[in-house]
Parts: sequence; C-alpha cells; structure tokens
Amino acid sequence: MAQVNWTDYEEPTQNAGSLEPGIYTTIIIAAEERISKNGDLYFNVTHESTQFQRVLCYDNIMLEGRGKNMGLAKLKTLGLLDKSEINDIDLVGVKCIVIVEDDSYEKADGKVIKRLGVALNFEDPFRAGYAPVEAYKELEADLVTAQDTPF
Repeated sequence: MAQVNWTDYEEPTQNAGSLEPGIYTTIIIAAEERISKNGDLYFNVTHESTQFQRVLCYDNIMLEGRGKNMGLAKLKTLGLLDKSEINDIDLVGVKCIVIVEDDSYEKADGKVIKRLGVALNFEDPFRAGYAPVEAYKELEADLVTAQDTPF
C-alpha cells in the first residue's frame, strides 16, 4: 500500500502547462484500434510535441463511415499508403507535422475542459491537418517554439 503525503497539494488549474494552437512537429506515442458508437473502425492516436516532449493532442483516424476519406488522407500523410492492413503498432513512432486549434468545451456542470484538436486544414502541404515531416523546411518558420509558449 502506498503512503500519500497531501501536505503540499495544490489544485491544478485547467490550463496548467497547456500548449497553444499552432503548427507542431509530433510523434505518435500511442495508438489504439477502436469501434465508434456507429460501429465504424478507427484508430485513436496520441500526438506528442517533439519540441516540448509533452502530449499535444489526441486524434481519431477514421477507417470507415463518414470520416473515412479524412482518415485515409491522414494515413497517406503518415506514409502508410502502401499498407492494406494496419495495426496500432504501425502508427506508434511515426512522425509528422500537425496543425492544432482550440478544441475546448464546457461540460454539463459548467466546467470548461481546455484542449487542442487537429484542425481540418487542407491547405498544401496539409491533408486533414497532417503534413509529412518532409514539409519541415517549408513550415519551419511557422512552427511553435519555446519562445511562443508562455510557460
């Protein structure tokens, strides 16, 4: 059994250490195959910012249903175009560039949940908010850096 010392505990703020909307280089650190409420297959992935070594956002890559075309565009950007079968492990470790926007929402109890989400940007070189790492030089001036983030 663990002994917990609550002496110095402070309630965390909702946006403590949050990263800001912008363009980030990321690595997928986790992926899980799931089935939506509608019965559609998708991957839930976790993006970590390579600039800040912190979780940036989560995203769903749809493989069936209404979001299938956007999901396939994301997989193409991630370099998985030639694979007819993809496992969650195939996504882990893949690097890309994502553009994220504020995706905060208010719960029924009035509490605001601050989070970022992948923006559905299709402006070249982005496909559904994802750009290949090969576009780094083209996007370098727009990437969020430590100087842009006030923490």
